Amino acid sequence: ELLVGAARRAGELRPDVEAVDVLRLVHGVAAASELADGDGGQLRRYVGLLVEGLAPRPRA
Repeated sequence: ELLVGAARRAGELRPDVEAVDVLRLVHGVAAASELADGDGGQLRRYVGLLVEGLAPRPRA
């Protein structure tokens, strides 16, 4: 929770993201990567999607 709070305060994490969200999403990526059959490109894609989804959106 400390890391998530620090990331939120720094503007690097969406304000609606909680620590449990990050844990569950990382667990999901880890589980999905086991199905990727050693395809590093697919794992990088999953991690990229996760990181981009957690990032705050620019204000209009």
